[in-house]
Amino acid sequence: MATLVLKIREGCGEVFVEFHVDGEDLGARIMADLGDEGFDDVLPWFGGDYQIKDTVLGDAARQDGVQNAIMLACGCGHFACSGVSADVVANAETITFSNFSTWRHGRRIVAAVEPVSFDRRQFESALAKLYRDVAEWRPSPPGTEVPPRIILIPPPA
Repeated sequence: MATLVLKIREGCGEVFVEFHVDGEDLGARIMADLGDEGFDDVLPWFGGDYQIKDTVLGDAARQDGVQNAIMLACGCGHFACSGVSADVVANAETITFSNFSTWRHGRRIVAAVEPVSFDRRQFESALAKLYRDVAEWRPSPPGTEVPPRIILIPPPA
């Protein structure tokens, strides 16, 4: 079983959640595998076109499992802008994320990243800590924020 730590990215003016698995940033690993496809390696907590309940952290995903749950989204807070989904399999003992994918040019691209399984109790504990961290979160002082990552795609020639 892998160990999950959910962190709020430091130095940002908004709550961006990072998924750390056994000390490694899972979002960064997925992003590296899929290439620079325009999404970010975080999950904005306050989504513009989704809520946390719609993500891999939501009750439905954790209770019943779900396919194509939102995992990572664009730093602008919109999954439809650019995002990564994952399948979630949940049972009484474990929660597993797999099939990390994004859509580009009308086709689904699946990352060659192995499924990750978590002990349910440890996963729920990590999520409870994240909720406490979000409740206590305060933005960085003005002028110290990390600017959002913006990817400009040139228009077709």
